[in-house]
Amino acid sequence: MDTAWSEVEELRTRLAEAQDALNALREGEADALVGSKGVISLAGAEKPYQVFFEAMKEGGLTLDALGRILNGNACVASMLDMTIDQLRGSLLLDWVATKDRFRVVALLAGKTASSIEVCLLTRNKAQRPVLLSLKLSWASWKPSPGSLCCPSHS
Repeated sequence: MDTAWSEVEELRTRLAEAQDALNALREGEADALVGSKGVISLAGAEKPYQVFFEAMKEGGLTLDALGRILNGNACVASMLDMTIDQLRGSLLLDWVATKDRFRVVALLAGKTASSIEVCLLTRNKAQRPVLLSLKLSWASWKPSPGSLCCPSHS
């Protein structure tokens, strides 16, 4: 009998959470849901962010929890003399000067300040000094991609 009661309580809790999520979507307080199959965005909800990201004068990258580059803007591609397609799927550390890799690992792990000066490598392995700033994003149950901003020192 206790098992049945606890199952009913759990179902009530889950129903309340689902109702809260539905109300947030209806009232415009949320534009995406995180579920077992990943992030589900409402149609068009990501467009304003994409436009802003592309228009930024700083280089911007989106990383997964392992530091793999998911996306970037034209500014960072130009800064590294690459295309976004060439960067996408590679590890950020592949483009960091050897002398700065430990510091970038610490940044990605959240064990240092949110901004550090490092050198990124261009396609031809030339070093490009940048101020690397990281903003970690967390869903309620697992890490989601972080955002990386790379203003140039030029």
